[in-house]
Amino acid sequence: MWVGSYRVPIATLTGSFQHDMIFIDKILGADEIALNDHRSSWPTKLDILWQILNETTISIRHMYPTHMTIRGEELIEEAKKWILAGGTCDFTADLEQLNETATVVTLTNFRDEKLPLQHITVSSDAYG
Repeated sequence: MWVGSYRVPIATLTGSFQHDMIFIDKILGADEIALNDHRSSWPTKLDILWQILNETTISIRHMYPTHMTIRGEELIEEAKKWILAGGTCDFTADLEQLNETATVVTLTNFRDEKLPLQHITVSSDAYG
């Protein structure tokens, strides 16, 4: 499982992210730190993730931007850059009942542009 919350510092089970990682063997890492969202501590694109990559030894494979589709075209362009740099992104599934097509259109465009689709996942986010 993942531990985290939209806010920074993140919510944890033990009161410490480090303790969560050490003492709970099912914890994989931190999740859901909002970066490009009205609930975000840093409402920018992926700037903070690029900064982490450029200023630390943390690998791109340890960061996993999510909800990439419905946040606007600028974020789609950032997702392309992220994927081409070797990262993985998650896109929010379209809700058929609302006739949403943003994710299908985006992924079709990515396929046509020959982006590495193995670096893309799609999740429902439980439509919450």
